[in-house]
Amino acid sequence: MEMLIASLPLEPGYDEAWGKELDRRVAAFEDGSAELVAGEIVFARLQSNLK
Repeated sequence: MEMLIASLPLEPGYDEAWGKELDRRVAAFEDGSAELVAGEIVFARLQSNLK
């Protein structure tokens, strides 16, 4: 998570906004409410949509 935060632009409000979004996503993963999709499926869907 720290690497992701470090890669974000250094503009006012970004750190706080992305921190909240990351917290939200981690909580959704941990409580099972997030729909997790394997990377290979995501890329296959993207490739299919580009055709």
